Amino acid sequence: MAGWRQGVGGDAARAAGAPFRCGPVWRAGARVFAVTLRELQARLFAAVGPAAACAGSPDPVLLAAVQGGPALGPEARLAIYADMYMARLLDVVREDYPRVVAVLTPERFEVVVRAYLAATPSRHPSVRWVGDRFADFLGAGGAAGAPAWISDLARLEWLRGEVFDAADAPPLTLERLRAVPAEEWGGLPLSVVPAVRTMSSAWPVHEAWDVASPAPAEPEPIADADPPAGPTEAAPVELVPAPTTLRIWRQEFAVYHVAMRPAEAEALRRLLAGEGFGAACDAIAEQIGPEDAPREAGGLLLRWIEDGILADLPPC
Repeated sequence: MAGWRQGVGGDAARAAGAPFRCGPVWRAGARVFAVTLRELQARLFAAVGPAAACAGSPDPVLLAAVQGGPALGPEARLAIYADMYMARLLDVVREDYPRVVAVLTPERFEVVVRAYLAATPSRHPSVRWVGDRFADFLGAGGAAGAPAWISDLARLEWLRGEVFDAADAPPLTLERLRAVPAEEWGGLPLSVVPAVRTMSSAWPVHEAWDVASPAPAEPEPIADADPPAGPTEAAPVELVPAPTTLRIWRQEFAVYHVAMRPAEAEALRRLLAGEGFGAACDAIAEQIGPEDAPREAGGLLLRWIEDGILADLPPC
């Protein structure tokens, strides 16, 4: 493709060998196409994007703009782009959801992701976000016959990715807390660092996480070795329904998650809502009673500091 030039009029256009037209034109060698760059980009994405398989015959305007060669014509060249683009998207979603891959099997996962990409085009220029609605797609029946908790497992995997990417923030330390008299802790303006998420599920999906480990990378094939026995088997995971709330957080470069008891879940919810440590203590008292609340609140505070999920206190 030779490039873009702005359309000109009158003798100048005829002298340049271009048709008279107001607006941009596409020139490829001796051929001139009256389409804008934006339109050509849209046509290219329609031809190589996830929905291309349902588009029918190739776009004749786009084919005319692609220069063929002795070995490959325009349609074959576009097909290469389409295959590579889909392969890259499949790789991205596969890397975001390794546990879902293990539960569904790689073969079925690819079929499900292809359907997801066709039904849910990416809304972001970065492939980082191409799988942001995959859990919703699974929850709406995108993987018929899969376990009922598969969408929640996907949601856990996505939230762990968000936590890994979240901004750093100085955490509250035990030394910093000790500088505050214990009787003033209830009024502390505690807040949570950005690298924390919570999720609620009707299933203990953290148990599926422990069982559905990603398959190890396959070794390089050995000459004359026996062929694979057949399709990969799904990870055998069985869960019993149980309301579960998970806390997901990051320390350094490691991401963790843990199931919370109701008192911690409600206390952390209030902290995340910006209500402060006093409101968190009230939540604990409501859950377990005022007699045991102080000890529980102190234990949670120390645990949260140890896990690094509380932001440092503002300067006095």
